[in-house]
Amino acid sequence: MLASIHAALRPDGRLVIIDFDLQKDSNEFVKKRARASKEVYYREITAAGFEIVEKKDAPTIKDNFFAEFRRVEGKTQSDPSTR
Repeated sequence: MLASIHAALRPDGRLVIIDFDLQKDSNEFVKKRARASKEVYYREITAAGFEIVEKKDAPTIKDNFFAEFRRVEGKTQSDPSTR
């Protein structure tokens, strides 16, 4: 899916993620619905050819995370330099 998103975006295109952040102390609602922590998402998304965009004014959301990524030209999962 990330490879398709990467291919569909123009150079410097943005991907914004708002999802649950699974932590050891997450409540049961989050534990039942979240797949992983934000760190796992960050690794997967950067491996797919994106880089994190630092946002000083990013919203803080209880039990969730907000992250913005930028498409990096020439860096995809099939690119050996990203492995």
